[in-house]
Amino acid sequence: METNQLLQGQDASTPATTIPRKPVHQPQKSATQTDQPVDTSMESSNADEEKNDRQRKKKPSPVGSIGWTTEVIASIVAIVSFAVEIWVLRRYEGQPQTAWPYSTITLNGFVALLSTITRSSLMLVVASALSQGKWLHFARQKKQKLRDLHLFDQASRGVWGSLELLCRLMPVHLASLGALLVILGIAMDTISQQLLSVDLRTVSHRSPDAKYPRSEYYNGTSLPIVTVLDFPMMAALYRGMFDSNVTDITAPCKTGNCTWPILPSLAVCGECTNRTDEIQFVDVGYGVQSRLPDGFTAEFSGVGMHLTVLRSEPIVDKDSNYTGYIYRSTTRANGTTNRLPIAHFEVMGVPPISYSDEKELLASVLAWECGLWFCVQAYNVSTEGGVQHRETIDTWTETTAPDSGPRINFTSIPPHFNVQPGVVFSVYNRTLQTMQGVTSELLNGSVMSMPDYTDNDQFQSMYNHVTHLDSWVKGVARSLSQTLQLSYPASNASDEHYAGVIFQDEFYIHVHWPWITFPCAIIVATLLYLVVVVWQTRRSYVGTWKDSILAILVAKIDDEMKPAAAENIDRQDESLVKALGAYKVNLLNERGEWEFKL
Repeated sequence: METNQLLQGQDASTPATTIPRKPVHQPQKSATQTDQPVDTSMESSNADEEKNDRQRKKKPSPVGSIGWTTEVIASIVAIVSFAVEIWVLRRYEGQPQTAWPYSTITLNGFVALLSTITRSSLMLVVASALSQGKWLHFARQKKQKLRDLHLFDQASRGVWGSLELLCRLMPVHLASLGALLVILGIAMDTISQQLLSVDLRTVSHRSPDAKYPRSEYYNGTSLPIVTVLDFPMMAALYRGMFDSNVTDITAPCKTGNCTWPILPSLAVCGECTNRTDEIQFVDVGYGVQSRLPDGFTAEFSGVGMHLTVLRSEPIVDKDSNYTGYIYRSTTRANGTTNRLPIAHFEVMGVPPISYSDEKELLASVLAWECGLWFCVQAYNVSTEGGVQHRETIDTWTETTAPDSGPRINFTSIPPHFNVQPGVVFSVYNRTLQTMQGVTSELLNGSVMSMPDYTDNDQFQSMYNHVTHLDSWVKGVARSLSQTLQLSYPASNASDEHYAGVIFQDEFYIHVHWPWITFPCAIIVATLLYLVVVVWQTRRSYVGTWKDSILAILVAKIDDEMKPAAAENIDRQDESLVKALGAYKVNLLNERGEWEFKL
């Protein structure tokens, strides 16, 4: 009873009272048993190791541990900003430089901003993982040098510390990956600048403004009785006769480089054939008459004051039985005609030079058969460097018979003329008759040299070109064609197909996709590094302390290191690292207290 009262009233600081105990009976040893000394130091060492192993396996209290929420959020921010960067690059890849709609920031600047956000978020994750790595490093069974604590801390702060840690722990330590990510991370901003460039290219697009003038239907008059040709075509006739330099139509091309599809258009064709070798000279008594096989004659010698130097006369096909005409219009059995004539005429003349005698004059006489007719021409037009080129790749003349109705249509046009379905090329019958009547009057006359006399000025122009009358007639045809195409254009509905393609130099956004593999690899490696560190932390007995200063403050150092620490604490940081860095320690939890244990 007294003993129990003493035990219950004893203060914790009072030494316990010794109570006599009954001696315990010890069994007797056998004859083979002998007393041997016991190695108590070995038993103590094994006990300490087992205790340390139990401490390593023991999970710490959640009190004082820090979660990974910040790192998870930073990872999400990095992934989202990188995804936005990829989307922006794909959205504007190949687009004109002007496609970027914002003036406050350039596309390159926006990509650099996203890359900076990605890099900063990733480096936050890596720094935290490196900081956590120092606790995991000292929680291993193998003791580590205390200077590693300093290296880990420096590595989480920047590139130089990461280089030092990398040299210390290479090649297989997990922290080496973190240090390498810090080093490589500084290149992300530079890499982002390599992703984009603004290059120059030539682009093309169809422009409704680049239309080459075309014509599909000609109706030059609406009067029931046709006697006068419409003014545009009348002016074109005279212009062709007096202007030997009728140039092609120039289509609008604002960039100076354009192409067009094959362009079919109603036109006027014309040419002359030299028939001088068919001339027969007949002495008619008062002079020598020049005669062609069809009966066309002209007199270029004789007596008196009137000397003919040029004679032009229309050929009326239906009134002539001569079959040797080259430009004669004939109607086929199927009701089509090979040519829709505007004018068919013959010319004989001598060049405008001086002749010494009659023999020399007669030797210079030239004969031509000429024609003008409606046709459909296919043009290949292009403009390069501001200079337009037009090539007539083919010509078509087959039409319905002139007496088949009010409109004469071109038929069976080949596919390579690029005629759109439903488009018909035609000439109004009354207009054709008017043009035939007008040209018959204009091309029937002569030029006399003594005294100077001409029926009309157009014959003087013809006389000046008598040696190359083919080019003169082609000039008239070209002038009529241009007036047709400018004054009687095709409808907009059928002309849209023939709009030109404009070529122009353009600055565009070029994305160099191979460079994107670098930040992508950094992101993947960072996430893997974080996952492994989190997994190791969960398996370890240390808390999620990362770069917590409080965790450093509550962790003690082994008593044997305290004198060296006290001696160098008031010196520079390098001295403290040199004094304590060589000690190899483990981080252990001794009776609820964390300690770097030797």
